[in-house]
Amino acid sequence: MILCPSVSESDPHWPERGRLEWEVRAFVDRSDGRVIDCSRDPEAAWRELLEVWERRGDLILFLDQLALPNERHLGELEGCPHDWCACPPSPSSLDWFRGVVKVSWRLQHRHADLVQRIGELGPFARHWAWLPAALGHALRERHVSGPHLHHPLP
Repeated sequence: MILCPSVSESDPHWPERGRLEWEVRAFVDRSDGRVIDCSRDPEAAWRELLEVWERRGDLILFLDQLALPNERHLGELEGCPHDWCACPPSPSSLDWFRGVVKVSWRLQHRHADLVQRIGELGPFARHWAWLPAALGHALRERHVSGPHLHHPLP
């Protein structure tokens, strides 16, 4: 299941943003994923993640609205035996949460209350822009190392 939080913002300093957002949305649609409109509700992505997490059967790929993976990235993530992975948007691992983040169903089973716990941390942790980082923080609190990093996005 691909989840992609999105907000509609125009940026006159970055005209390519609109094109990239369209390409990402088309990619998510082709992949039977969900684009989550967070324009009016910054916690909508957290609620969607909570719903998917509670089913505990899907591999979750959390995709930043400006991150466009290709089939190579998806193949690597889906085939990787690690439970928590990321394709960062650049070679720097410091911003891994701005790319594509994978969470396996096994990790969901072992940490069934994790997304609920993130919600208890407050609105900052539930905000769409920081949700993958909050997920990483909550996992590290539980001594889960990672994420396992894959090739950066193009």
